[in-house]
Amino acid sequence: MCQPPRLRLLLIGALVLKAALCARAAESFDPARLEREVLAAGFHDPLQMDALPNGDVLIAEMHGTLKRWRAATRDVIEVGRVPVTVSVELGLIGVAAAGDFAQSGNVFLFFCPAAKRDSLRLARFTIGGDGRLDLGSEKVLLEYPIEFNGAIHMGGGLVFDKAKGHLILGTGDNAPPFDGAAVDISPGGLMRDALRSSGNSQDLRGKILRIRPRADGGYDIPPGNLFAEPAQGRPEIFAMGVRNGFHASVDPKTGWIAWGDVGPNTNAGTGSVGYDEFNLATKPGNFGHPMFTGPNEAYRSLGADGKPGALFDAERPLNHSPRNTGVKALPPAQPALLWYPTTASKEFPELGSGARSAMAGPFHHFDAAVKSEIKLPQHFDGALFIYEWTRNWIKVVRLTAEGKLAGIEPFASQFVFRKPMDIKFAPDHTMFVLEYGDKWHDNTDGQLLRLSYRRGNRPPVAALAALPLAGKQPLEVRFDAGASRDADGDALKFAWDFGGGKSSSETAPRFTFTEPGQHTVALKVTDAAGAVSETRTVITVGNAAPVVEILDPPNGGFFDAGQTVNFQVRVTDAEDGNLAPERVTVQGAYRAARSGDAVHPGLAMMQRTTCFACHTVREKSAGPSYLEIARKYQNDAPAREKLAAKIISGGVGVWGQLIAMPPHPQHTLGETQLMADWVLGLERSPGADAVTGLTGTLKTSAGGERQDGGVFAITAACQDNGAAGLPPLRGSAEHILHARRRKAALHDASQGVEVVDFMEGGHGLVARLTHGGWLKFSTVNLAGIESLTLNLQPFAAVVLEARAGSPQGPLVAQTDRLDAAGGFLEVTVPVSNPGGVNDLVFLARTEPAQKGSVLDLNWVHFAKKEAPAADRS
Repeated sequence: MCQPPRLRLLLIGALVLKAALCARAAESFDPARLEREVLAAGFHDPLQMDALPNGDVLIAEMHGTLKRWRAATRDVIEVGRVPVTVSVELGLIGVAAAGDFAQSGNVFLFFCPAAKRDSLRLARFTIGGDGRLDLGSEKVLLEYPIEFNGAIHMGGGLVFDKAKGHLILGTGDNAPPFDGAAVDISPGGLMRDALRSSGNSQDLRGKILRIRPRADGGYDIPPGNLFAEPAQGRPEIFAMGVRNGFHASVDPKTGWIAWGDVGPNTNAGTGSVGYDEFNLATKPGNFGHPMFTGPNEAYRSLGADGKPGALFDAERPLNHSPRNTGVKALPPAQPALLWYPTTASKEFPELGSGARSAMAGPFHHFDAAVKSEIKLPQHFDGALFIYEWTRNWIKVVRLTAEGKLAGIEPFASQFVFRKPMDIKFAPDHTMFVLEYGDKWHDNTDGQLLRLSYRRGNRPPVAALAALPLAGKQPLEVRFDAGASRDADGDALKFAWDFGGGKSSSETAPRFTFTEPGQHTVALKVTDAAGAVSETRTVITVGNAAPVVEILDPPNGGFFDAGQTVNFQVRVTDAEDGNLAPERVTVQGAYRAARSGDAVHPGLAMMQRTTCFACHTVREKSAGPSYLEIARKYQNDAPAREKLAAKIISGGVGVWGQLIAMPPHPQHTLGETQLMADWVLGLERSPGADAVTGLTGTLKTSAGGERQDGGVFAITAACQDNGAAGLPPLRGSAEHILHARRRKAALHDASQGVEVVDFMEGGHGLVARLTHGGWLKFSTVNLAGIESLTLNLQPFAAVVLEARAGSPQGPLVAQTDRLDAAGGFLEVTVPVSNPGGVNDLVFLARTEPAQKGSVLDLNWVHFAKKEAPAADRS
């Protein structure tokens, strides 16, 4: 029976879809099997890399150095240094190995020449048999002029299409960022006019170029570029309307070209907000900048007088700039594949929010012929990988056969990346990731990573703990391998080697060392499949670390703001006897909480956003350091409110920077006030003052800090002389003093507690507890404490208890039943001292149990017992 054409097409489509699904299901993907490995570190402003046929990697550093990570020896060598001009975004900004690199040693470099800083050059060099870059082999393929004083958005996306022999180069619009669309055609608007570059068909800036290099150092134009007639536009142009073609990638099967484009900082008053874009060119075209952004949302034109005019027309874009040397009527604008603003994207919420720097590529095609047990699985066949330099993620984009978006998936989200700068696939189909580092410029901590996929049985991870690590002989040491783990859940066997033929198969053995010296102890962990992991530690026998004791002040006591604290320390050393007092260092430092790893809620919130993409704590990056901000505003009373408001609204120019701080409207004012609190608190906590000796005084106001309800940590340390040829050892001790009035929000641990900013009444951070919720202050000594005064706000009939040690520990104090109140109350309760140093737990309890929040706790004041009148006379 003959089937209707439409039915036949539906059946064929169903069969094709079924085949595709079966192919993808051939090997399931388990994200937990992805492994991250640091191959090399210490790169200085690395901007691009390329993988070589033998598995080596070439890395281009901005300052002109070309380096090579060698797979065989797993080391990094310097291949050569190209004389470059380094300024803002100029330097050595692109590298691509020729398709015949294994035979020719040719590499293509894109850079600003040291002797010609007003140009960008694409040249071919040869790496000789000695592994060095031959500067004399340079063949200049093309060079074009730039405005040096506006050397921002200069591109650098260089990739070789080995399937077709094409070289792809992404270039930038040479226009610094500012708050507006780059369409200023006024006489003074040169650097705000990307119509002169990206929108100019006779200018190579702001383009994706496609050429075919020749063996003699020249190049040909492959068929199918954007302009067939030289009078219409430069024949090298494949795509125009690009803002910053920083990195590009080509699909080896289809020839499609993808790139990320960092969009302008604009608002709706200019016609459209600013978007970053992921673009996919399945054919030549005009991708809109600076007239359009994202899904072809238009900007308004500006007249010669600077006044806004009509919106540009995406079907008939016209370039009226007097600086345009190309055609006036441009090809129709092409929309981006993906686009997203600074705020959360309505269309693509999985892309997140915050600062933005889009990067695209590579494409991946699974090849069963590649013999590698760690290559990415077939699940990623046909995928385009995209990544975000400021938001620090990598994602997978699924495409239809026509190059349309089919879906977005997370990738390697369990790993933390530090500004992913470039991604390439190795010959074995593992993934190389080049990390730039923490700052925006002058980084020396760039890293080369490899992501691989571990099939079959995964080896265990050996973990070894030992106490003590040093001491006089005979020395009994407690060992423990209990933290060892196996990703597949296998049972583990342990093999300890204590040296001298002594061993154990226990999980937590004890062993006594009788001979002095440094003894290496090895632990071998084996899983059920026979996979092995090993680790080692060194036990020092014959020299015990000095024993440091803080005799005064008592641990867990209290201090008043500005108080001078007297200290007394005792140090004993088994080998050296009494060490000289000047070898003892005592430091006092203010902390928000007792726990060394306790995180300020404002900092925790910032770590979940893109704040650290543009700022670091101590060093200038795209913006000032947080310490600089804290110091600038240390005597500015309304600074908290100003900074909190600016985090939401964004801004530029306070510090003279060109790059605007993006707005963060996704945060509430209360949230940004928490962030401002942490930043401003950095100047109040500059570090620790240190004194030497066994006795002395420490000021709790050291460094001009303002105590706000945390703790004062006193640390004493001393290093001995070593013994029996063994190295010196360090001993230390720490005592904690609590602020007389502790902020509940700055607790050490909690459960069922939320930290919120209660703006009304200036209460600031408070701890909001549910029924059964508790918070803990660690290391509290209630000797001499008569009562607790609690500043709190009950939302239901609730009792607040204080217990020693745990939520189930002995009762230290409790309130009567408190009824719901319309504000904060001060409630004083007597204390029953449990004796010694304990954790102090505050527990909220309702009867019957209430859902939701039941109480806000602002602070706890620890009132000392008053001395008898006779003692005060």
